[in-house]
Amino acid sequence: RTFAHGLREWECKHDLDLERRTSGSGVEASLHALRALREEAETRQELRPEEFQQVKEYLVLQVQRCQEELDLLRRHCTLVEVPEPIVDSLIRLVSEGVCSSRDWASGASPLHWSAQKGRRDIIEFVRAQEGGAKMLNTQDHLGRTPLSYAEELERRGLAHYLRAEGSSALAPFSSPLASCSVSAAALALGALPASP
Repeated sequence: RTFAHGLREWECKHDLDLERRTSGSGVEASLHALRALREEAETRQELRPEEFQQVKEYLVLQVQRCQEELDLLRRHCTLVEVPEPIVDSLIRLVSEGVCSSRDWASGASPLHWSAQKGRRDIIEFVRAQEGGAKMLNTQDHLGRTPLSYAEELERRGLAHYLRAEGSSALAPFSSPLASCSVSAAALALGALPASP
């Protein structure tokens, strides 16, 4: 490695950190504005109770989405926590254009893992790959979709995003093990890692 290469690498990291902090400040400002709107809505007498409830639910969802985004932006090492088999599946998806259920660690796709961990950034990355959008409704070895994990773990912002992108908690019936070999099926019968 040359000094110039090291300097370029440092500049890129510095630029990324600066962009992350700037984006984080913008999200924090939006979060404060949404909370202020929620407080203001409570003082509005002209709203009927059902209108107030709709406004309140909308604002609560938007606050949750901002908070989830802020949590992502505050992470310093975004890929360190990603298990190696998930990273391997992502690399295969990019290099070969496939992410077969036979490649899934513990029977879960990168989208299932990402939904459990609240990693919308990885879900967006997968969606951007050719065929990635089709994976939104894939079932893991338990027959569950990424959206069903987001909903179960009360990741409301992520669940809203997945629904907006066409995901369903109930994927069309297909056996998640239909195309697996016997050994892959045996591997898929293991449980997903517990979420913290």
